[in-house]
Amino acid sequence: MQTAKSDLLAIKVYIGMDSVYYAEKTVYEIKKRIDKLLIFPYMGRCVPEFNSKLIRELIYKSYRIIYYVSISKNIYILKILHHSQNILYFKSKLFH
Repeated sequence: MQTAKSDLLAIKVYIGMDSVYYAEKTVYEIKKRIDKLLIFPYMGRCVPEFNSKLIRELIYKSYRIIYYVSISKNIYILKILHHSQNILYFKSKLFH
Protein backbone atom coordinates (compact mmCIF):
# COMPACT_ATOMS: atom_id res chain seq x y z
CA MET A 1 0.00 0.00 0.00
CA GLN A 2 2.93 2.35 0.64
CA THR A 3 3.79 2.19 -3.07
CA ALA A 4 0.24 3.18 -4.01
CA LYS A 5 0.31 6.09 -1.56
CA SER A 6 3.58 7.34 -3.02
CA ASP A 7 2.14 6.85 -6.52
CA LEU A 8 -0.82 9.08 -5.61
CA LEU A 9 1.50 11.69 -4.16
CA ALA A 10 3.63 11.67 -7.32
CA ILE A 11 0.51 12.05 -9.48
CA LYS A 12 -0.69 14.94 -7.33
CA VAL A 13 2.69 16.70 -7.49
CA TYR A 14 3.01 16.20 -11.25
CA ILE A 15 -0.48 17.46 -12.11
CA GLY A 16 -0.17 20.15 -9.45
CA MET A 17 2.66 21.78 -11.38
CA ASP A 18 -0.03 22.90 -13.84
CA SER A 19 -3.18 22.94 -11.71
CA VAL A 20 -3.68 22.32 -8.00
CA TYR A 21 -7.42 21.97 -8.61
CA TYR A 22 -7.02 19.17 -11.17
CA ALA A 23 -4.34 17.48 -9.08
CA GLU A 24 -6.69 17.28 -6.10
CA LYS A 25 -9.62 16.26 -8.31
CA THR A 26 -7.63 13.45 -9.93
CA VAL A 27 -6.47 12.04 -6.59
CA TYR A 28 -10.01 12.31 -5.21
CA GLU A 29 -11.48 10.46 -8.21
CA ILE A 30 -8.87 7.70 -7.99
CA LYS A 31 -9.57 7.25 -4.27
CA LYS A 32 -13.30 7.19 -4.95
CA ARG A 33 -12.84 4.30 -7.39
CA ILE A 34 -10.67 2.44 -4.91
CA ASP A 35 -13.38 2.84 -2.24
CA LYS A 36 -15.88 1.09 -4.54
CA LEU A 37 -13.68 -2.00 -4.46
CA LEU A 38 -14.76 -2.60 -0.86
CA ILE A 39 -18.23 -3.40 -2.17
CA PHE A 40 -17.34 -4.75 -5.62
CA PRO A 41 -13.84 -6.29 -5.44
CA TYR A 42 -14.08 -7.90 -8.89
CA MET A 43 -15.40 -4.84 -10.74
CA GLY A 44 -12.08 -4.22 -12.48
CA ARG A 45 -10.85 -6.21 -15.42
CA CYS A 46 -8.04 -8.73 -15.21
CA VAL A 47 -4.71 -7.10 -16.03
CA PRO A 48 -3.72 -8.35 -19.52
CA GLU A 49 0.00 -8.41 -18.68
CA PHE A 50 -0.55 -10.80 -15.75
CA ASN A 51 -1.90 -14.31 -16.01
CA SER A 52 -4.14 -14.17 -12.94
CA LYS A 53 -7.80 -13.53 -12.20
CA LEU A 54 -6.76 -12.06 -8.86
CA ILE A 55 -4.64 -9.22 -10.31
CA ARG A 56 -7.11 -6.67 -11.62
CA GLU A 57 -7.25 -3.03 -12.64
CA LEU A 58 -9.52 -0.06 -12.69
CA ILE A 59 -9.04 2.73 -15.18
CA TYR A 60 -9.50 6.40 -14.41
CA LYS A 61 -8.74 8.63 -17.37
CA SER A 62 -5.06 7.88 -18.16
CA TYR A 63 -4.36 6.02 -14.92
CA ARG A 64 -4.34 2.30 -14.18
CA ILE A 65 -5.12 1.27 -10.62
CA ILE A 66 -3.59 -2.20 -10.26
CA TYR A 67 -4.87 -4.27 -7.36
CA TYR A 68 -4.86 -7.78 -5.93
CA VAL A 69 -7.94 -9.57 -4.57
CA SER A 70 -7.02 -12.17 -1.96
CA ILE A 71 -8.97 -15.39 -1.56
CA SER A 72 -10.68 -13.82 1.46
CA LYS A 73 -11.58 -10.84 -0.79
CA ASN A 74 -9.17 -8.41 0.84
CA ILE A 75 -8.04 -5.71 -1.57
CA TYR A 76 -4.41 -4.66 -1.93
CA ILE A 77 -3.60 -1.71 -4.17
CA LEU A 78 -0.32 -2.64 -5.84
CA LYS A 79 0.40 0.25 -8.17
CA ILE A 80 -1.18 3.35 -9.67
CA LEU A 81 0.45 4.33 -12.90
CA HIS A 82 -0.07 6.35 -16.05
CA HIS A 83 -1.00 4.27 -19.08
CA SER A 84 2.23 5.33 -20.80
CA GLN A 85 4.29 3.55 -18.11
CA ASN A 86 5.23 -0.07 -18.77
CA ILE A 87 3.61 -2.32 -16.15
CA LEU A 88 6.09 -5.08 -16.95
CA TYR A 89 8.85 -2.86 -15.57
CA PHE A 90 7.07 -2.89 -12.21
CA LYS A 91 5.98 -6.54 -12.30
CA SER A 92 9.07 -7.97 -10.61
CA LYS A 93 8.97 -5.22 -7.97
CA LEU A 94 5.33 -5.92 -7.11
CA PHE A 95 5.97 -9.54 -6.20
CA HIS A 96 9.41 -9.59 -4.59
